[in-house]
Amino acid sequence: MSDAQNSLADSLMTIGNYDKAIEIYKKTESPNALVYYKIGSAHQSLGNLTKAREYYSRSLKENPGNPLTASKYAILLRQNGNYKKADSIFTRLTTIHPDNPGFYYQLGLVKDSQKDSSGIEQYRKTLQLNPTHQNALYRAAVYEYNNRQLENAETLAEQALKSYPDNESMQRLLAKIAFVSKDYRKAMERYRNLVTDDKATKEDYKNLGFSYYHLYDFKKAIEVFEELVEREEEDAEILYNLGLLYHSEGDYEKAKELFTTTISMKKFGLDKQYQSLALVYKSMENYSLAIHFFQQALAENPLLARSQYEIAVCADNYYEDKKTIRDYYQLVIDKFKNSSDASHYVNLSEHRVKDLNKELFMKGKDK
Repeated sequence: MSDAQNSLADSLMTIGNYDKAIEIYKKTESPNALVYYKIGSAHQSLGNLTKAREYYSRSLKENPGNPLTASKYAILLRQNGNYKKADSIFTRLTTIHPDNPGFYYQLGLVKDSQKDSSGIEQYRKTLQLNPTHQNALYRAAVYEYNNRQLENAETLAEQALKSYPDNESMQRLLAKIAFVSKDYRKAMERYRNLVTDDKATKEDYKNLGFSYYHLYDFKKAIEVFEELVEREEEDAEILYNLGLLYHSEGDYEKAKELFTTTISMKKFGLDKQYQSLALVYKSMENYSLAIHFFQQALAENPLLARSQYEIAVCADNYYEDKKTIRDYYQLVIDKFKNSSDASHYVNLSEHRVKDLNKELFMKGKDK
């Protein structure tokens, strides 16, 4: 291939005409490492990663010491699941080029792909060489977050935002850190900034809504979940959470409507939906229907201690016969006395049974 043809192929690469460039490069009579590299790069741009790996490999056979080709080849090996070979190449590159942060970062990705916990050490080495490396900062921050080292994660996230304030991944991580730390005011402020963007996720909206909820701003929480419903109309979980918020706000009719809708949308796992609907009826002092739906919840999940206890409370308000009421509370005790998770409801039931026994004794009906 003449210099003119080589220049033409290079120009075609520049404007994205990769097929034509490959065709010209392949006409080279004695292709060298650079030609193989260019063909591999063109195939990679076309998305033919198998061919790209093939030609990068050929290039490395001609020139084993080329770090750029080796790096690109190893990245494709990692993406194809050949972690052992990719690990070997990047380990060698970090040894030969110890001042290149990119090689340490790529080695970290390979370690992560192998579930090798030493990946974090590679990200830390990357940051020693380049403290503003955004991807390494994110990986290191996520590692700290997952290991509950939230202060370290926050420091890394803020470090990233100093050099790249628009890094949404780090903004989102900071919001999550505030949320799981139960700093709901800070979480609300951070998520509020995120939901102004078209790239806002369902989790962004949910956590913003829950942040308002924990700040007792139910109206704002409802506004957020209503907006989320417009984006995710068929999401039963969102409708359910919106129902909880309307219940907290005292709008029982709206809560009832939403819980009924979620029940109609799901075919199984409806225990919490039935229980929440029952709680709405209890708030409305419709104890008969409340009991009915608590029983529905128990049919879905017999170990739902709260529903069992709430049936007793509703019976206490609905029935006149103290013995019958006592039996409902006694059922809670008998059924959940060995369950530590239900100890609160068992204790309440025991106290109520004692009071009822006193009432029945005083009336001479404790038989």
